[in-house]
Amino acid sequence: MQSGSNDDLAVPVRTQIEGFATGALSPIRLAQASHDKALAHAELNFIRLRDRDAIAADAAASEKRWRSGQPLGTLDGVVVTIKDNCLVSGMTTTWGSKVKQIDATEDSPPVARLREAGAIILGLTTLPEWGWKGVTDNPLTGITRNPWMPSRTSGGSSGGAAVAAALGVAALNLGSDGAGSIRIPASFCGVFGFKPTFGVVPAYPLSALPEMVTYGPITQTVEDAEIMLDILRAPDWRDWIATTPVLQRRKDGSAPRIAYSRTLGFATVDQDVLDVTSRAVQSLREAGWEIEEIDHVFDDPWDIVRPLCFGGLGYMVGAIEQAARADMDPNLVSSLQMRPSSDEIYAAAIARQALGRTMNHFHQRFDLLLTPQMPLTAFGAGRDFPEGRGMSNWFQWNPFTYPFNLTQQPAASLPCGLSASGLPVGLQVVGRRFSDLDILSFCRQFEEVFPFPRLHQLS
Repeated sequence: MQSGSNDDLAVPVRTQIEGFATGALSPIRLAQASHDKALAHAELNFIRLRDRDAIAADAAASEKRWRSGQPLGTLDGVVVTIKDNCLVSGMTTTWGSKVKQIDATEDSPPVARLREAGAIILGLTTLPEWGWKGVTDNPLTGITRNPWMPSRTSGGSSGGAAVAAALGVAALNLGSDGAGSIRIPASFCGVFGFKPTFGVVPAYPLSALPEMVTYGPITQTVEDAEIMLDILRAPDWRDWIATTPVLQRRKDGSAPRIAYSRTLGFATVDQDVLDVTSRAVQSLREAGWEIEEIDHVFDDPWDIVRPLCFGGLGYMVGAIEQAARADMDPNLVSSLQMRPSSDEIYAAAIARQALGRTMNHFHQRFDLLLTPQMPLTAFGAGRDFPEGRGMSNWFQWNPFTYPFNLTQQPAASLPCGLSASGLPVGLQVVGRRFSDLDILSFCRQFEEVFPFPRLHQLS
């Protein structure tokens, strides 16, 4: 591959496509720049690159199509990364595990849609083993580090994807989110992450978490996420749960009714995070948005998520031979001890329905809910939870994420400022189910008025 320029990587997807069409930009140069930048930041341990020659061949084919005026699709020549829990034909999907790997002969639905649109796959991004927790380290590849401060965690489970987005290695990065796995690393790494309504993006293979996991984009800009989502939500016969609906958009033209909750009624949030998110909300008010602050939205749903998540994890771990478990994340193996009874799982399923009704009722009054995305900034890398806080599991430090996997609602993590220590802080934007486009519209307006400093702009 010929040498590329890092300046090309700062270009949004729409501008990339326009540049490919006019010849002002080259898919070959862009792919090379992405490959080189990933190698230059190998110490962050965030991606397993595809073969260099395979990337070069894809880029050359794209450039040839553009020169002949026959691009393959909407994303022809755009570089993307894929989380290593997806099947990518010709690569080994590892799930960050030594005991569960597949040499893929087909693409998972989101990967297939991206390929059909002409995207160039750079590689597979890191995750914790089986994507089980909200930080990214695993026995196979080690620790993925935060590009803002490498001593800190990237978050997870889509940690590698968020690092790729923060560095600008790829404009479009595919993550998945079952209890916050897109939004946690997006917040910690200062990028935009979007969890669509459950079922909007077809999935295969399906997760062990019952109707909670969805694929979605992690990007530097909201518009790039919109473009990516439009590709990802095409139907696929392999996912029998997927809804593939026509997403709804508010039609009356009025401003959305917005609520802001600092704690949802039960979370404990660091003061520096509250300061940043509350300033962002106040700035929105000063820009003309009406936002009502509310204290209580619902009670802590830990007793709902615990049986559902640890039931699924326990089932997966239990299927692994005892001897092989020595090669696994020991804290994942210990999830067997939290495996619930069938009665607990059934009770959680019933309580989950009540939580969904609570949010349906909430959205009779409000269109959007704003919260801090995370109650703290990125903590030390290589840890499952922050030191010195008396925590025993990772759900205790992500109270704002998993409730909206339970309710299957769309939710975005929007960068809104930096803490006193210089680490990113995210604002969460939640909407009613299938209001994905309204959330993205709001986030784009926020981004236009309050642009967030990008890592590459500060370096």
